[in-house]
Amino acid sequence: MSNNKRKTLDFYFSSTQKKHNSSHKQSNDADNQNVVLQSFDSQPSRVIDNEPVKISLINTHENISNENQQNVQYEEEINNETTGDTIDISRSGENPPAQPKLISYPKNHENRSFMSKWYEGRPWLEYSIEKNSTYCYYCRHFVAPTSSSNKKPQTDAFINNGLKNWKKALDKSKGFDQHLKSLGHILAASNYTLYQQRKQSQSNVINMIDKGRIEQIRRNRLRLIKIASALLLCSRQAIGIRGHDERESSSNKGNFIEILKWASSTDPIVKSIFEDITGNSTYLSPIIQNELIKIMADQVRRQITEKIKGKMFALLADESRDSGGNEQLSIVIRVVVPTNDNKDIIQEYFIGLIRLHEFDAQSLSKMIADYLIKYGIELHSCIAQCYDGASVMSGKCAGVQTILRQSHMPQGIYIHCHAHRLNLVIVDVSKVIKYINEFYQIISKVHSYFISSSVTNEYYQQAQEKLALATSSKLKTWSDIRWDSRWSSVNAIMLNYESIVVALNDLIEEGDHRCIDARGILSAIQEPLFIVTMVILNKLFGSIKVLSDQLKSESLDYAESQFLTLSVIDQLQNERNDTSFKSIYSAVLDFANKHGIDMNRKSKHRRSNTIPTRFKDAFITSTMGHRKEFLTEADYYENI
Repeated sequence: MSNNKRKTLDFYFSSTQKKHNSSHKQSNDADNQNVVLQSFDSQPSRVIDNEPVKISLINTHENISNENQQNVQYEEEINNETTGDTIDISRSGENPPAQPKLISYPKNHENRSFMSKWYEGRPWLEYSIEKNSTYCYYCRHFVAPTSSSNKKPQTDAFINNGLKNWKKALDKSKGFDQHLKSLGHILAASNYTLYQQRKQSQSNVINMIDKGRIEQIRRNRLRLIKIASALLLCSRQAIGIRGHDERESSSNKGNFIEILKWASSTDPIVKSIFEDITGNSTYLSPIIQNELIKIMADQVRRQITEKIKGKMFALLADESRDSGGNEQLSIVIRVVVPTNDNKDIIQEYFIGLIRLHEFDAQSLSKMIADYLIKYGIELHSCIAQCYDGASVMSGKCAGVQTILRQSHMPQGIYIHCHAHRLNLVIVDVSKVIKYINEFYQIISKVHSYFISSSVTNEYYQQAQEKLALATSSKLKTWSDIRWDSRWSSVNAIMLNYESIVVALNDLIEEGDHRCIDARGILSAIQEPLFIVTMVILNKLFGSIKVLSDQLKSESLDYAESQFLTLSVIDQLQNERNDTSFKSIYSAVLDFANKHGIDMNRKSKHRRSNTIPTRFKDAFITSTMGHRKEFLTEADYYENI
């Protein structure tokens, strides 16, 4: 090393020592200098992450001889912690470009060296102190992918070995400017810009994957909302969901699919369900449909549970058989709930159906209790149990009501359903009248005759139009377990009696195979006994029908039910007199005269009713077998 260089270094060390001593009492931030001192006789120092480095001089010599080299130690501290992990240039895109600024840079054989001002306007430029070479930060870390049609678009000098020909560094046709215009550098710079944008918006690959997944979840949820809405519509309207043929070639795939297809013409979300290219997440399979319906039903039950929580309630249960022949036990909760106007009303909530496989009292009790507990209904809040009169339900020793009261519902008193009791009364009373079964068979035959065949139904409608009657008035059937519903059938026969007779006469005149049944039905409904029975039952069942409807009302309480029942009993008792019967028989005569029926006409010939010889010397108080012949008003009064 020459004397001039030594003097320059001596001068620098002396000035640095003076500055260090003068600023010793100042803050440590004043000692931070973004420079690196290099001894030409030693290895180049390194820059750590291009961060400001706190430099303290450990050992200097005032007299530096030609034989001895400078021994300079640098204590590098980052965040007040000493580290030995140093790097020369950036190792990855996570590190910033290495741009160390030195007092002087090593010169090459042409006495040329790198200059720190070359960093200006070139953020991509890196300098390696160890190699005394420059590199391209963009091309090293953000190089564009290569292909067979695109040979290496980047310059190897700025990636592998580095550029150290300082003479050509600023040449416009070579060096920095040539590299700046190269395709590889342009693509790498574009990638770097995109990387910085993603970094600022935190849109890295993982985040982008997460965002894509979140977006897919959002789309699937929107689709499920549309699918669940269509299922809810079908369920509320009590229409079938699936079709008999749901293949792609089918013209009618059922209500559910067809509703969604109709909605897809205006709703892009529904349209995307059918246009999903994956085809494995349409959520339209029967399994998914049943699962969604079950989820919605459970949500409704949870809402009901929240409404009745903390309130006393009554439990209603009834068993019936569905169209598939399976026994189902319906569960209903009856509770008093407040309204928005601070009034209390009685509300009934249908909880669900329990499929029955065992029918003993212990099994039924366990299934009812488990079902209610499953949905969080507090059994100890039950104050009443309402079932039918079957011994397995109402038994006071081992019935369902007894087991539940002993195990779960200590306050749950048993009440025999009043609607069931009324139905049992109607059944028992009807059995007393021998003709009543024949009367119901005739009504059932009239209904089936005109409803089962489109030809006979057309004759019936033509008769209604001919008589200027309302064509909307139809013949009605009844429920086998609800005898009060038979009033609707009897009333429909009375209202449409004339059109029935006209239609039967037209069918008899037609002369085909239908005329045989038509002649028999016409003869049966024109019998005086049929007319009398029809008028009496229509009046009797009219009052009972009103009572039955009221007993099945949700808002009716126990006191009102007792009052209504007693009122109907009193009404029926008051009509059991001569005056009431004369009024009814007068209505019978008016009906018969209107439709041309002879009330004195004898019924069809029947086998004579003779007393067996073994009862010849006995007193007969009642007989079984053929019914008596009714010809006069007194006969009807005494027997009907």
